[in-house]
Amino acid sequence: MSASGDPFTHASPFRADFLIPGVYSASLVMGDFDADDDLLFLRAYDASDAFMGGVTYDLDWTVSGGPMLGVSFPGDTIDHVLFGSTGTYDNSIFFDNFTYEEAPGVPEPASCALLALALGGAGAALRRRRTR
Repeated sequence: MSASGDPFTHASPFRADFLIPGVYSASLVMGDFDADDDLLFLRAYDASDAFMGGVTYDLDWTVSGGPMLGVSFPGDTIDHVLFGSTGTYDNSIFFDNFTYEEAPGVPEPASCALLALALGGAGAALRRRRTR
């Protein structure tokens, strides 16, 4: 998203989509440069765009910087998150250190097929050796 206006403001919050399966936790540092009071937010959504939950933080105008906000839903999958702020200048925040955690994955079908093919080939080679 690009900055617009001076001071910066944007009508829509920032959005991060996860293109990998199994993400259950996301966090980021958000802050401001002491221009106005901000209510920082981080909200998580599932693949059907249903709100899973979120966190907010009331950032006083005297603060230059900000906290790390995080959401975690073990056993569920976060499809995307929205983050930003409400205040005099909506979404007038900076962010850094965006991190996420994903559940240990179940092997995808193509990897399983490749493993089965390799094991089958190894078995055939052993059988061929024994018959000679």
